Amino acid sequence: MEPTRDVEVGEEIWTLRVKGSASVGTGGAGARILSVAFEAPGDRKDPEATRYLLARDLRDVGEDELVSLVREVARLPAAPGG
Repeated sequence: MEPTRDVEVGEEIWTLRVKGSASVGTGGAGARILSVAFEAPGDRKDPEATRYLLARDLRDVGEDELVSLVREVARLPAAPGG
């Protein structure tokens, strides 16, 4: 199962899901990048957006940063035909 984290934005709970990760750099000291997808609350359509975070785990990312990302993707226009 993919790691997830719930984030409260206003009065809604969004779920962020790690879709993949990679290490960059050389040796064991390289940075880790997470690919994150978003699940909208309730019956809303999930935004078709991916964001990348420099972190080892979603738990390492501050709540304010995650809220900011959710607000950003929640404002995206719907995909054509959707």
